[in-house]
Amino acid sequence: MTIEESNVTGEGAGQTGNTALTPDAPDGDGGTVTFTGTYGEEYTPVIKVDGKEIVPGEGTPGSEMIWDGNSGEWEYTYEIPGGASNVQITVEFRKRAVTGIAAAPDSLAIYADDAANGSMEALTAYLKDHCNVQTVYDNQTKEIVQEEASFITTDSFVQKGMAYHYTISAGGRTCTAALTVQPLTASVQNPDTLTKKRKSGGYTAQEVGGWLPAQVTVTYTGTDYTARTETRAVTWDTSSVGEEFGGVSGEETVGGTVELPAWATGQTTAGITIRFENGKPSSGGGNNNGSDNDGGDNDGGGEDSSGSSGESEGNRGGAAPGNGKKPGKPAVTQLSATAAPPTDAARINLSKESQLTARTDTPDSRQEDENGQGKAASPQTAGNLSEAEKEQPGQDKEQTASMSSDDGKIEVSGGVIEGEAGSDHASKCALCHICPTFLGVCYFVWLILLAAAVIAAIVVIVVLKRKKETDKSDKSKE
Repeated sequence: MTIEESNVTGEGAGQTGNTALTPDAPDGDGGTVTFTGTYGEEYTPVIKVDGKEIVPGEGTPGSEMIWDGNSGEWEYTYEIPGGASNVQITVEFRKRAVTGIAAAPDSLAIYADDAANGSMEALTAYLKDHCNVQTVYDNQTKEIVQEEASFITTDSFVQKGMAYHYTISAGGRTCTAALTVQPLTASVQNPDTLTKKRKSGGYTAQEVGGWLPAQVTVTYTGTDYTARTETRAVTWDTSSVGEEFGGVSGEETVGGTVELPAWATGQTTAGITIRFENGKPSSGGGNNNGSDNDGGDNDGGGEDSSGSSGESEGNRGGAAPGNGKKPGKPAVTQLSATAAPPTDAARINLSKESQLTARTDTPDSRQEDENGQGKAASPQTAGNLSEAEKEQPGQDKEQTASMSSDDGKIEVSGGVIEGEAGSDHASKCALCHICPTFLGVCYFVWLILLAAAVIAAIVVIVVLKRKKETDKSDKSKE
């Protein structure tokens, strides 16, 4: 079997890069032989056998033509007919011809939050910048024709995301390309629950609005998308804040609308829970009604030390109605906070008078008082004393005086003055009634005066010392 040198013809014959190599002869009879060569970018090698043109993929059975536009190499495998003694092919190098255009890549994808996803025009410009339009030749080479290409789509712009299909035209030929905008889902993270003190009468919409955050956290997720978060403005709907909002213990919810980007898909609503609890009165108010706590069961209707009791002791033990005190004792008159404390002489006189006019609590009368069934005890006189009691008048007076001292009260004409009997109360500060006093002046005032005196003394000493040093310095200079 003889393999003859290939015939090289055509416009590209003799041009640099256009070659046809002669292969080695096959072993034995029959079999195949592979011809190889190279070609320039501007030319296309065409194989002819016995005058018949071989088209890649067609040709004689068992024969095949391959072009590699990237490396510029061609290859042809020829199946030798049985009985053939020699083989020769013809390689014709022709000018390359355009077979079409192609987009590379022919499919692109971006996410909805991409800056290009602002309008249809912006998306088209993005596709044109990132998609190369190429002319495809019959020798498998390609040439970019970007400036000549036009991109057209009939799809409508949907900013939240969709797939857009384009038709690309160049040099009278067309191809297709696709740009997919992948949607992103927004998830709103509701703020933490607020805890507030219950307020009798409830809160106003303006008060509630002052508690609510101006922004909430939003998380964006998507297919193969790295989740990210940001804060977005929220508008709370306080129209749901009606009467008695927060007036009772429990939870209330206020809804709001989150201002999401136009490209985001998903949740646009937010909600915040406000838990109202019993406790000290809220300072926001005006509806505390003087209660000691902010609970619904104490809106000014409990015991009040100023005069009315939840359970009147009006007729028990002779006490005046509504005094809120233990049964069997006369009504109490509070001393004014601004009244000057009585002098020692006045306290002695009052004590003596109280001993003369105070009643004596006999065992029987005390028992009746405790049971709440007795009447007011009459002043103790010689007519209603027992023989044993008559013999111990001093003991009764001593007992009455002791009770008066222990209770811190002085009884005068059936009344009681609280808080001024006894040295403990008399020595308290007249301003706050808490601080101890010395010579009628609060200890803290004495401390301030003492500190001022010490500071003044230190200042005088320092001044005198400096003056002495100055005089000494002047003398040494002389």
